[in-house]
Amino acid sequence: MNTERELIAEYLDRSNEYWTNLTEDQLEQVVHFCRGKLLLDLGAGFGTLAEFLLRFGATRVLCVDKENHHMKSTWGEMVWSHMNFAEFSTWPLDKTFEVGIISWPTNNDMAMCPLVEILRKCASVVYIGTNKGGTQCGTPYLWEYLTSRELIVDMPGNDSSLMIYSDKPRPCGQDRTEEEIEGMNMHL
Repeated sequence: MNTERELIAEYLDRSNEYWTNLTEDQLEQVVHFCRGKLLLDLGAGFGTLAEFLLRFGATRVLCVDKENHHMKSTWGEMVWSHMNFAEFSTWPLDKTFEVGIISWPTNNDMAMCPLVEILRKCASVVYIGTNKGGTQCGTPYLWEYLTSRELIVDMPGNDSSLMIYSDKPRPCGQDRTEEEIEGMNMHL
């Protein structure tokens, strides 16, 4: 029988999804952090990350994406909302999500204000992306918000960084990471 780590490695080997730029260690960290939690996947695309996290024990995932990818998941705990961030941010949500996931967020200023409003309704935030090598994820506005939260996981990588933020304020003395500094210094 395969171990969880072997199953993660096997999935990474056969998938070409954008989020599989994560290393095995990074993806294993995401799996463990999201297990048993209610997730909000913002900019979910085809829902492959959501489905993967459900397979590894996430309780439920609400996928938000402005495109209608006609995703028909066989996972009953995956719910779709075909809206942009501005539309979704006006929804009267009756609960806080345990984890908000942003993977390779857009660098569109118009999308960042509503995205940050949505993230305020999330107890923690998982960021996947990179601001290195000419790539831009998010905007300085997003990074100002993220760096106001306590950083509890920082796993930089060659192709993607993984960062997890808690709902607590950033402690005095917690320096900004290279990824955060690059994100804040973007010129769009």
